[in-house]
Parts: sequence; C-alpha cells; structure tokens
Amino acid sequence: MRRDLKREMKRKAILDAAVKVFARDGFHLSRIADIASEAQVGHGTVYLYFDGKESVLLTIFEEIMAQVLSDIQRAVKDGRNAEDKLRMLAVALNQIVGDNRELASLLLIETRHTSRVLQGGALDRIGDFIRFFQDILQDGVADGSFRGISTRRRWRRSSTPDWTAC
Repeated sequence: MRRDLKREMKRKAILDAAVKVFARDGFHLSRIADIASEAQVGHGTVYLYFDGKESVLLTIFEEIMAQVLSDIQRAVKDGRNAEDKLRMLAVALNQIVGDNRELASLLLIETRHTSRVLQGGALDRIGDFIRFFQDILQDGVADGSFRGISTRRRWRRSSTPDWTAC
C-alpha cells in the first residue's frame, strides 16, 4: 500500500511539473528532460509513468479536465435557475483560474496549438464541459432568462476539432 502511495505521489509530481513546463515553455518546445528536472526525478523515471510528452499532455487533459468539470458541476448544482447557475459557473471558473494559473494557461493557450495531439478522452472532457455550459444556456432560453441566444448548434467531436465551432 505504501509503495502504491509513493508511486502515485511521484506520478502527480510529474504531472504538476509538466503543467508548469508546458505553460512556461509551450508544449512543442518542452522536453521530457525539462519535466523531469522540474519534478526533481530522473529523466528515465518519467518514461516509467508515461510514453512521452504527448502521453503526459493527454493525461493532464483527461484527468484534470474531469476534475475541473466535477468541481464546477458541484459548485452550480444548487443554482435556482439558469441565470443563477451561470453566475455560479463564472465564479467557480474564476476561482479555478486564479488558483491554477499554469493550468489555465495550458488549457486556454496550448489547447489551440496541440489539437492534433489531443484525442480520445481529452476531447471528450473538453466536450463534456462545453455541453454542460450549453445545457445551462439552453435551460435559460427555455425559462426565458436568456434571450437572443441560439442553442441549436451543439458541440460535436471530430477528428480535427474546430475550436471556433463551439
């Protein structure tokens, strides 16, 4: 049990270091050696946990985006109506961004430059967040809180994401 905990802590240290390195240097300029140095582990140790920097990035998006979405859903669940939920969503996002500047930078900036790397679960997590947001808007249109907003266009995952189509 203790060994598993130590292994999980090292994996988390590598992921946390990767967020910092990717945010600071950009995904394409980052190297596994940079991540290892930031995590204070040997270069080869990173490869014990991940196949390469693409694998690290995918894991960050899959796991962290799932946690972010869960945190946001929990934050807005008690909203009385769509307007209240949208306000709570904005507050929760502001808190997350304020508490995790490197992660915010990675999610907001690097996502555009790494769309070919992101696939599978990573795109699913982004789509989950967008659909959650769209559901709040749709509820607001339905109850009359929001006017002039089209909710006909929904997030669709494709092999080459068009981030402007969201």
